[in-house]
Amino acid sequence: MIKNLLDSKKVFIFDLDGTLIDSLGVWDKIDTLFVRKYYDGDVPPTYSYYQKNILPKLNGEDPYIEYLKYLIARFDIKDSLEDIIEVRKSIIDETLINDVSLKPYVKEYFNMIRGNKRIVLATTSTARCLDIYKYDNKSTSELDFDNTFELMLSGNDVKLHKPDPEIYLKVIEELNINKEDAIVFEDSLVGIEAACRAGLDVLHVYTPECENDLVKIRKLTPYFIENFGEITKN
Repeated sequence: MIKNLLDSKKVFIFDLDGTLIDSLGVWDKIDTLFVRKYYDGDVPPTYSYYQKNILPKLNGEDPYIEYLKYLIARFDIKDSLEDIIEVRKSIIDETLINDVSLKPYVKEYFNMIRGNKRIVLATTSTARCLDIYKYDNKSTSELDFDNTFELMLSGNDVKLHKPDPEIYLKVIEELNINKEDAIVFEDSLVGIEAACRAGLDVLHVYTPECENDLVKIRKLTPYFIENFGEITKN
């Protein structure tokens, strides 16, 4: 069923974090390292909480600044917003360069589809994080972003973030394609909701971080894979 679906599509639109790269858990690690510079107690998984409970409720606000404000309030951080931006930036750089990698079989799958499909990246990662993955991280840079993706949209290119469909609607508009010709590869519930709201078919790429959302995800799309090896071998 999935092979026939993919064969029928001309445009493959990929999310990045959790879909192509193993990075979702890294944000909780980043914030643990960051918060411990100001706070001595245990640090809960702050980013995963924010992603599920705060990010979907934002209405045009800068999600990064709103997240830092959340951390400041949650852990009673006294430093200025400008200062903590710089501290967290240095932690992000080091962690994204050294602790993130391509998910299994991604490189092999892209070697298979290059030249056969129009390939697009639609991620809510910032342009700065995307540049780290493109040029500084040895593993993720093997994807050769600039020569692989016809179009790359980051969180800086939209006002509203997933589950809002803006980023996927922008792909459709910029490429001037029919929705029926495209399919989205997504791992998270908010990403799948965004693609569905844009009227696109979605293939769910499993990631353990979204285990608790599987029931909701299955109601939105019947198409799913455990990893890219399943479709690389077909």
